[in-house]
Amino acid sequence: MYSFTVSSQDCQQDVVVTCIQPILPVLQDLVSGLETGNINLPALANGCPDYRIYKNCTSPECLPPLFRDVDQLLLGAFSYICDDVFSDIQRYRQCLGNFNLNADFKECGIRANDIAASDRDPCRYYDEFETCLDDVTRTRCGMDQARVIRGYLSVANAQQKRDLQCETPPPVDQGETTVSQTASPPTFPVRCWDCNSGMSRDQNPLCPVSGNLTTDLLTSVMCDDACFVKTARWNKHIIYRGCSKGHYLPEDLERTGCIENENEGVVWCFCSTEKCNTQDMTSFLDERE
Repeated sequence: MYSFTVSSQDCQQDVVVTCIQPILPVLQDLVSGLETGNINLPALANGCPDYRIYKNCTSPECLPPLFRDVDQLLLGAFSYICDDVFSDIQRYRQCLGNFNLNADFKECGIRANDIAASDRDPCRYYDEFETCLDDVTRTRCGMDQARVIRGYLSVANAQQKRDLQCETPPPVDQGETTVSQTASPPTFPVRCWDCNSGMSRDQNPLCPVSGNLTTDLLTSVMCDDACFVKTARWNKHIIYRGCSKGHYLPEDLERTGCIENENEGVVWCFCSTEKCNTQDMTSFLDERE
């Protein structure tokens, strides 16, 4: 998937040695974890000093050509780990670094690989893997710890999912709108509920399909774009709620109402006010039964 060969053509060799070589073991752990399910965020957070050295001492034009493919993965994943949720990882390190949790993550990776291979669809891996890790983390650790894992997977898998066109955006011509919104322009940031209903229908009672969320026990995230609720492409029982920032969506797509991508049978519903993504999605799931 990625090559870590280091060569220097445009930069001095000492710059390559100083900036890139120290980060290679950390990057290998990052990529290996995404491919096998062996994800240990506290262990990856130990690489934050190397990430900061790399970030501060190199520039895109100084990178060896073969390393440019992984530069955005490294910067995106470690910016999230080291800058966005570092304190959360330290607070939850006992559970997020737990052997049994990591063993369950590996099982999720094996199962997702098997399903994707059976369907001959590499995109299926990401959907199954991310859903499984979310359920495992929520069960073993808690809702807020699951939020940390979801955020990491969203950032770390984004480029691969875009390259494979795993998440086709809704069409800009959205057609019928089924959820009415105010005409006033939205003001960001807003907070969005961040959860899913579980792998079977309403497996997670805190975040049911109906939208009757147990708000005092759920996590919300600050969002610079619209909040969303969406159905899943493969597992037709899951409803996701979160922030649309970071998802592959056209800039000119109007973030209002409900939009169906008919090719994939996925429905996205958008809203742009504080903690607004509580739409009842029962009718959408009933249509897919």
